[in-house]
Amino acid sequence: MLALATIRRILMDLGHALQPEAPGTLVGPLELWMHQPRPELDGLSPLQVLTGADGEARVRGCLLDLVARPFGPRATE
Repeated sequence: MLALATIRRILMDLGHALQPEAPGTLVGPLELWMHQPRPELDGLSPLQVLTGADGEARVRGCLLDLVARPFGPRATE
């Protein structure tokens, strides 16, 4: 639960409150997203990364990149 609250807070800080669960958003269902390995997090899930010393900053960077994309995931994903 703490990880979910942290990710929601980061999204709110980035101006994307409540959008992860909205249909058609780029982030997708938040709980699913936080458990999936991400290439930009060295193949770890955001949940795994949050346990590290710099985890919140790394997840923030990942979310910032994700919500800044105008047309969905990169072709390399």
